[in-house]
Amino acid sequence: MAPQQVGYNSAVRGKAMVKVVIRDREDPRQLVRRFKRACENAGVVREMKRKAYYEKPSDKKRRERVRRRREAGKKAQEAQDAAKGIIKKTKRKGRSSYRQ
Repeated sequence: MAPQQVGYNSAVRGKAMVKVVIRDREDPRQLVRRFKRACENAGVVREMKRKAYYEKPSDKKRRERVRRRREAGKKAQEAQDAAKGIIKKTKRKGRSSYRQ
C-alpha cells in the first residue's frame, strides 16, 4: 500500500502545511498522536487558542512589546554570562535524559 498523507492546510495564510505520512501497517491511534504532536510543534494549536477570542489591537501591541522586552533581557543576560565565561546549559527537546 502506498503511503498516504494526512495534514492540516493552513497555506491559505501563507504558512507551512502540517503533514503526516501514514507508515506501512501503522495503527490509526499512533497516526493521530503523531499528527497532534506535529500540530503542536508547528504552533497550530497555540494559534487556534489565541485566535479563539477577539484581541484588541492595543492588547496585541502590549503583548508584542512584553515579548520583545523579555527577549532583549534574555539576550543581555546571555551576553553578560558570555563575558564572564559562564556556559549555560540549554533545555533538551524530546526525550528526557533518564530514559534509555
